[in-house]
Amino acid sequence: MGASGLSEGGAKPPLKKPDWNKGHLRVANANSPFAAELFLQMNRARSDPVTYADEMYSETAKETLLKQNPAPPLQLISSGMTKACLDHVQDMKKVDLLTVQDVHTGRDGSNPLARMERYGDCVGDVAAEMVLLKPAKKAERPDKADVAADVRAVMTQMIEDPGKLEILFRSDWRASGIGSGMYGKGGRMVVCTFTTEFDDNPYASWVDVNVKTRVFGAGCCLCFITPEPINIKVTVPCSIM
Repeated sequence: MGASGLSEGGAKPPLKKPDWNKGHLRVANANSPFAAELFLQMNRARSDPVTYADEMYSETAKETLLKQNPAPPLQLISSGMTKACLDHVQDMKKVDLLTVQDVHTGRDGSNPLARMERYGDCVGDVAAEMVLLKPAKKAERPDKADVAADVRAVMTQMIEDPGKLEILFRSDWRASGIGSGMYGKGGRMVVCTFTTEFDDNPYASWVDVNVKTRVFGAGCCLCFITPEPINIKVTVPCSIM
């Protein structure tokens, strides 16, 4: 799961709160309003857990945050990491999450890092993944159209779980991927990944998803480095005069 974001030793100066209204954090790669809101709420929790505690749906989550040290905000949502999350959401829809032995292992045997590296380079090979399944409960979702309330329900579950709490507040995370989809009768499955640095590969769709590919260059001058021969799948637009 990796080291936690809890500080050790002497006291640290308080973190400067980001201005959420000036685009301080990049949510451009969020695939849905839910993902964008979850990213922002995770950062609010990391930056000021004491204040964010008031928004939790359970006393356990509130008390946990009141004792939690802050962590620097995540810097961006990665497009490639998000695609990996969405792949896993679609894959896990085909199994019963309550009976599967390991929710982090795909049906093809892939682990979180392998799925992320289909779409880029996880620098340092350090990553973590959360899988959450939230059933629809009226007590937690007073307004089903309220995305913020829906996210708070997921955040409450995340903070109540010691393992997920440790991942959420790890201090060196910089990039995140978020994928979600409906699961069962009105429930929601959420997959979040975190890493210290991720280089998105915009050409990932050109090769098989199971081949780890590095791409250098730009425009028409590209160099693909792979551990095995590949067939490049690309459509070149043309016009007939």
